[in-house]
Amino acid sequence: VKDTVFYSPSKKVLAKALKNAPIPTISGKEQIGKTLTANLGTWDSGTTLKIQWYRNGKAIQNADKETYKLTTYDFDQQITVKVTATKKDFAMTSRVSESTKKIANK
Repeated sequence: VKDTVFYSPSKKVLAKALKNAPIPTISGKEQIGKTLTANLGTWDSGTTLKIQWYRNGKAIQNADKETYKLTTYDFDQQITVKVTATKKDFAMTSRVSESTKKIANK
């Protein structure tokens, strides 16, 4: 007795796009020692958001909360924040804020 194996043609399934995927904004004083806040906006319900802060386009280690306290490393640099959203059956979506002005000394 031989086994019979049937193959069906594969289909590429495209994930749906999120309806609400706003670009985050940054508020706060652009000065060493001050805290910046990521304003995430309103995303689709059921969405999981991941936050990452960047200094001149490079990820800042352990800077993954809605707020970021500016350090001496940030002096004369520009800061952005990236929000990455995941939701079951939807395409992963990322949005990046505009850059801050160059960070001032105290």
